[in-house]
Amino acid sequence: MDKKIIVEIEVRNRRDWPVSKIIPRGRIIEVADPTSTAQHAMVVRDYVVTIPPNKTVTVYVEAMCFIKRKSWPHGEAGNITPYSFQGASIDQNDLWNQLGY
Repeated sequence: MDKKIIVEIEVRNRRDWPVSKIIPRGRIIEVADPTSTAQHAMVVRDYVVTIPPNKTVTVYVEAMCFIKRKSWPHGEAGNITPYSFQGASIDQNDLWNQLGY
């Protein structure tokens, strides 16, 4: 069984009406500290989030390790990137094979 990472993401709506957003499968979440030895993570499925007007919601998304040679993240702060992995598989070993590890 693949080891999964649970990532906590805060999503804010500054509008006066509800807003729905998608956190897509394959979205890359990078470790915020560039000197960290921890993994980046990749979201394993699409998440649809509806945020009430002028509110912030916390979303927990399932992810997997993205860089094989780095250590497991434990409470690392991260940033959602504009990048998504578009590979065919969501299996950890297949992902690493597609990335050339």
